[in-house]
Amino acid sequence: MSPPDISNEAGVVTDQLKDCLNDLFATNLVLARRNAHISALDGFRGLAVLMVLLYHIFPYFKAFYFGWAGVDLFFVLSGFLITGILLDTRDEEGYYRNYLARRTLRIFPLYYTFLILFFVGFFFAGIGEVVPGYEYLTSHQLWYWLYVQNWLAMFDENFPAMNFLSHFWSLAIEEQFYIFWPIVVFYVRPGKLLYVTLFLIVTSLCLRLYFLSYPELFAKVYIFTPTRLDGLAIGSAMACMVRNPRAIEWLNSNVKKIFFLSGAVIVVTIAYTRSLSFSNVLIATYGYTVIDLFFGCLILIGLSQHQGNVIRRIAQTRILTIMGKYSYGLYVYHLALYRLLGERLNSLTNSAVLSSILIFTGSFVIAYLSFHGIEKHFLKLKSKFSRPAMRVQALASQEKSSV
Repeated sequence: MSPPDISNEAGVVTDQLKDCLNDLFATNLVLARRNAHISALDGFRGLAVLMVLLYHIFPYFKAFYFGWAGVDLFFVLSGFLITGILLDTRDEEGYYRNYLARRTLRIFPLYYTFLILFFVGFFFAGIGEVVPGYEYLTSHQLWYWLYVQNWLAMFDENFPAMNFLSHFWSLAIEEQFYIFWPIVVFYVRPGKLLYVTLFLIVTSLCLRLYFLSYPELFAKVYIFTPTRLDGLAIGSAMACMVRNPRAIEWLNSNVKKIFFLSGAVIVVTIAYTRSLSFSNVLIATYGYTVIDLFFGCLILIGLSQHQGNVIRRIAQTRILTIMGKYSYGLYVYHLALYRLLGERLNSLTNSAVLSSILIFTGSFVIAYLSFHGIEKHFLKLKSKFSRPAMRVQALASQEKSSV
């Protein structure tokens, strides 16, 4: 009786594992129907805001220290969606006007309502007296009204790092992107736009490396627009590529490889530095770009119509899509609520976990009420400004790509 061929059995197991992974992370995306709502994108928004909330509201759990990267997921999503809309409308009449009107109706009502509440409401209610850094923020509030507060935080050494609006830096970066990027998309031919996104990615990385020589500034590259454009640019590059047949073919063969490779680089970097902090030198240089690349691939894989795709199924779960629907309000309100009530609830409940759960729940309730009481009414007006369907070009692969 001959011994079993172990090497052959190992090969069969390996092939089965590859087939399983190909099914779980299949990238056969199909063309989205006109005006179709893609629930997976809501799920990715939900995942992004969940990461941020866990990072801020449950700071004592080390497992959540990486939650700051939820902002990067937001950046990649924004770059992908906004660039897709711009590419699909660039030849239409009223391109810039309609785009800005829709963005304004989506973003301004909640943002400026909160600023009025903070700078006016807190003042007359006497709450500002117990808010750390309130006097500084009030005297510099024009920066917030103009969406350039991250530049203030970058260069003013007196900026209070821990304040109720410290997370608004990302809203400033996105708004600045929303204003200048449509102009770039309009004047640069679609075939050349991909090269512009690659230039922005490389420039952001090089600027972070440059700031290594200036420790005081390097500590703030996380919030500075020129050093944080790679996430938005990677999302924009994705939008360009899924509209180009040759690029689609390349993605079919490589997106899963990049996904696993970038994920491995992140894990190795964290293991080597033993740090999950965004200020970690390695993470703050090449790490941001690799994380954004990972999230970009995650989104592309998650948009697959393959029924066995695990990322798509997770992104479409009820809890994530609901959180995605209210993600803007959750992001805006949560930190102020935590810093206003966190210590008080800790004293009352004698439990940090319970107080965090209460703040998490309260943030969701406020975001829900805000959406239905304020935002929804403005969102209805968006229909007055035409926008063609967002197209997600097929990444449909006729053959299995290797993992």
